[in-house]
Amino acid sequence: MKKSIKYAGIASALMITVSPITVPMIHIVKAESVATDPATAKEINIKVGTTDYIDPGTPILGVVNSSNEVVKVNYSITDENDNSLGSFTREEYDSDLFTSEEDAKNLTNPVDFGDYDGEFKEGDIYYQRVGLLFGSSSPINTALLKWNPQDTKLTLNGTILSDFSKAKSVDSFISFSNEGLNYVRKLVVGTKPSTNPGGNTGTNTGTNTNNNRPVVVAKKGIVTTHIDKSSYDLYNEDNKKVDNRALLANSSWKMDGERTVDGIKQYRVSTHEWVNASDVDFIEDGKVTEGMTVTKLDKPKAILLATTHNTYSLRNSNNEVLTNRALSGGTSWMVDKIGTDMHGGVYYGVSNDEFVKAQDGVDASL
Repeated sequence: MKKSIKYAGIASALMITVSPITVPMIHIVKAESVATDPATAKEINIKVGTTDYIDPGTPILGVVNSSNEVVKVNYSITDENDNSLGSFTREEYDSDLFTSEEDAKNLTNPVDFGDYDGEFKEGDIYYQRVGLLFGSSSPINTALLKWNPQDTKLTLNGTILSDFSKAKSVDSFISFSNEGLNYVRKLVVGTKPSTNPGGNTGTNTGTNTNNNRPVVVAKKGIVTTHIDKSSYDLYNEDNKKVDNRALLANSSWKMDGERTVDGIKQYRVSTHEWVNASDVDFIEDGKVTEGMTVTKLDKPKAILLATTHNTYSLRNSNNEVLTNRALSGGTSWMVDKIGTDMHGGVYYGVSNDEFVKAQDGVDASL
């Protein structure tokens, strides 16, 4: 298996200074909570659950979409007295799943789910890259930027770190700095054991114990959001607005259920999330087109691929992963086109029909 293939079709020597490329992707942004000032802590202990659980029967599309947090991460940041030191303010989920941790770390051989029309089956195991980031002006970011191992004990899942690079020696972790961390989590399709310190059931709203909830009518189709707003609200099982996620304008989503709440019709677009029918157009038994919409740039722009990944997978304009080519980390490329998928995901065109996805490690602000 090739893991370091560099395409030389565009000379990276043609580097130019360009403005940042805006990436219209929805990430999960959360308000930071701080109970104790990290600057005064004698210990900074970060614990991240690296095994999470997917309920059998969960729609595949709800998990592989980066704008949906169907399977939540589980973590804590505490001092020597187990007081909270704050939280990550941004969570980034890679939209690809893998069948091995090594492939997930290197972003190679992603699982091909076809048109994503299906559900997860009990017993299956996948791996997914996750990025947890601190706000640039957050107290924990500032404390870690000034961190001295002689003064403050820093641990990651119980392992004492003498410098940030040692995070790679901790199981499942890829990188760590004052800005946040990257790791690979294991996703098990099945019921979470009753005692599982490193996992999470992953449901957004908990189990359905409300017998008064509206009846859900089984229906399958495609909903496409309107274009009069930049994004459209989602609602949980209790019809409360989801604060940290939304659907992008003019994006298409598979739905598998319909309900009516207080006279308002809604469509289910992930395991526990609904969109108002008035915000979308519905096509019963429709098909989602997975290809990209490609726009040529007036002037080429440069991107830099960080060394946090050994390789970056390439896709064609049909959004199909190329198995015989990839880009090496630590290289720069000229981009002459931008591709956008149906969910607003952005891809940088580095050759005639080869695109690298805008994701962690891809810097377009050169």
